[in-house]
Amino acid sequence: IRSLKEDVEKSGLEVETAHDYAEEYIKANSIPKSPDVKKDDGKHYVYFEYSKEVSGTKYSYLTCVYDNVNEFWIVSFACYKEMYSEYKSDFFAAADSVKFVEAEK
Repeated sequence: IRSLKEDVEKSGLEVETAHDYAEEYIKANSIPKSPDVKKDDGKHYVYFEYSKEVSGTKYSYLTCVYDNVNEFWIVSFACYKEMYSEYKSDFFAAADSVKFVEAEK
């Protein structure tokens, strides 16, 4: 999900950082148990983890928020809750590999 910072500002939200944006995203989407937004040393994003039941099936999520110049990006990873510990390191490896490249004009 990509959000231009200009549009976020126009919406009336007071968001300065990826951390702020993640907290607003959690509130706006009624994410269960209001997970803590975290940032590990050396990471170029903040993230939060949560679990949610959808149509009787339990899922776990890793949601990463990136601050890229004039926009925020959200990248989410999901799997069955019972498989999360197996895939968590793969999700973080994929999140670490995200790069933003300026398009040629």
